[in-house]
Amino acid sequence: MVKAKRKDSRFPEFIEKVLLPMTRNDNQVSIKELIDEAIRLLGVSKTAAYRYVNDAVKENLAQKKGDLISKKQYGTPFPGTEAWKIQFHILEGTYENEFRSKQLDFQWSGNERNLFEDYPVEIKRHRDSIITSKKAAADRKNAPFYNGKLCRLDRWTTVRNENKTLSKMVLYCSETRYFDFQASNCSLNEHIGTNKTLWTEYTGDPWDLDTSKLSNPIAVVMAVNVNSNPKELVFAHRAMNLVEYPNTYSAAVAGSTNLIRKDKNENLIAADLTEDGLPDIFASVKHEAHEEIGIDEQDIHDIFFFGLGRDLRNYKPMFLGVLSLKISFKELQSKMIHNAKHKENKMLLYFNLDNEYSRRDFLRKLVVEPYPQSEAEQFDSRFKSKASETAPIPWAPDGQVCALWSFMRNYSYKENNEMVKEYLPR
Repeated sequence: MVKAKRKDSRFPEFIEKVLLPMTRNDNQVSIKELIDEAIRLLGVSKTAAYRYVNDAVKENLAQKKGDLISKKQYGTPFPGTEAWKIQFHILEGTYENEFRSKQLDFQWSGNERNLFEDYPVEIKRHRDSIITSKKAAADRKNAPFYNGKLCRLDRWTTVRNENKTLSKMVLYCSETRYFDFQASNCSLNEHIGTNKTLWTEYTGDPWDLDTSKLSNPIAVVMAVNVNSNPKELVFAHRAMNLVEYPNTYSAAVAGSTNLIRKDKNENLIAADLTEDGLPDIFASVKHEAHEEIGIDEQDIHDIFFFGLGRDLRNYKPMFLGVLSLKISFKELQSKMIHNAKHKENKMLLYFNLDNEYSRRDFLRKLVVEPYPQSEAEQFDSRFKSKASETAPIPWAPDGQVCALWSFMRNYSYKENNEMVKEYLPR
């Protein structure tokens, strides 16, 4: 009996560090270029590098971008975790990136349009009924619900260094409205005809933003650390009464990039814009952090972003990043209780990765079953979590990727493989 050939343990590293960066955006590369890059980055022999390329071709990984992403990145933000299906699609970046303001160039694309002008009559009717229903629900809760201006991501391009690593992103944006977002991205399961939903008719390829019929407003999703220490991580347990991902673990700070906001006197003012009038996601982070966890700008040590992705439940484009705070966790808790404007977080969760017990607790919470996909599964999950303190609480997909990446930054590739895989579903 012939034994199956065992794949080299560094093959996932080849996919992550060589194949994906070199073939992203449909870049055409030769086998020789892939072999040379594997030798340079991984320090392997020419024979091993050739074997990695050959294995990638056999598994249909070294083909077009769509095939490549469906095999590696489509809900799989770390090589070797294919059994762990996070419903999040990575567009650009990894846990190793640190995008700051100089590496994120926002520009207006000039696509001023009403997303629903070209829609069939049944969809326009759908939009009106959805907005009416959601407005009534917001009024019952005394919650704000107005047609604010949001920043839509239309498309993006990348700039790479000589070694082909990602160095800059140029992002082209336009204006969209909150009502359009609620009636498109937030209503994908709504029926618009026999066996038709917005999901089946209009979601399209996750890579396609420019021709998308959805609102696609930009959001920021931030892992938080305290004491300016990347190993002291803070995440949130979201409240039960929220519309998006209730009773889940998620990032402690998240929200949309608003082009206008309401001030303390309920007046509409310009927001989340640079002095030049361009979208500013760093301002979005500061606004959302003040509203959700009550911190002020002087509490902030650093802000950077890993990259860009889309939540596969609503196709909203999201920038994942880290908000580092100077203050302690105890001070943060006090500020959230006394200063937070929006009570979206049921409680904050603190993990010190230098403590073995805390690190294992974090991994146990992080690697759980994916967020339920159907309404019935969501209801069942909420019921179980409420009925039993031992029932696992699911993660919002964006928060889960953010948590995973903020964890992985603290360890080597080998250490990450060993620690994360220990908790993956068998």
